Amino acid sequence: MAAARGRERGVIWEEDYPTPYHDPSTHVTTLADSDLVFATAWSVNPADDQVLALVKVDPNGSTLWSKTYDGAAYNTALFAVKEVSPGGDLIAVGQSSYPSLFNGVLLRTTAQGDSLWMRYYQYADSLWTQGFGNLRDVMPTPDGGFIAVGTAYPSSNNPNDPPIYGQDTWVVKVDSMGCLEPGCHLITGLESQVTTWRGALTVAPNPARGVAQLAWELPDGLVGSCQLSLVSAAGHLVETVPVALAEKNYSLDVSGYPAGLYHVHLVVDGRWVSGGRMVVE
Repeated sequence: MAAARGRERGVIWEEDYPTPYHDPSTHVTTLADSDLVFATAWSVNPADDQVLALVKVDPNGSTLWSKTYDGAAYNTALFAVKEVSPGGDLIAVGQSSYPSLFNGVLLRTTAQGDSLWMRYYQYADSLWTQGFGNLRDVMPTPDGGFIAVGTAYPSSNNPNDPPIYGQDTWVVKVDSMGCLEPGCHLITGLESQVTTWRGALTVAPNPARGVAQLAWELPDGLVGSCQLSLVSAAGHLVETVPVALAEKNYSLDVSGYPAGLYHVHLVVDGRWVSGGRMVVE
């Protein structure tokens, strides 16, 4: 339900935007054109599986458009939405359990609610290679990117876990495409990004000439098929090579690379786990 109140706190209008099932609470934002948009989720069955949703209404509460995004899953919702200026795009933030449990999610749409991109984010550390998390609020930043904040917590109910191991504040900074390292949107098969291991990848020497030594230090519990992808500063996917995750290093021949800045991405089973920048002379 949405309601508008006047200065005397009287109800001007009141509208329901329900499904037949239990829907989560919503967050409402007033846009530059005086219309309103709210972030929520629609329940699609009695089990309360939900799809992410944005709804735009005019100042009188009449629906202008209603859009849903992604697949249905339990514990899925958008918690906040903001307008991106200039241009009027929308950036929304929340939690999604599709395709895996409790990912933070960022969704950017046009002013008409058409999806431009959606990114999933995961919390992990030296003990938990796949924790849970949600993102509760988001703001555009002056560099064209976004900063989101929420809560991260471990994914285990093991009573032997460290007693101090509880939830933490989770802050995520991304670029205009939702990437922790620019160029992630060019990587085929990328499903999510781990926000906490960005510094695990190193390049030496840097600047590089001839051969660059890439090394990474990641938790031993992390396993899977691993690849390195290189993206140029101009936004082109230059190369993707399979690497052995357990070997923790790779010699990359850059003798054929044009001089310039490159973004390095380390991906394990569709999860972006680390990255960095490399300069080729």
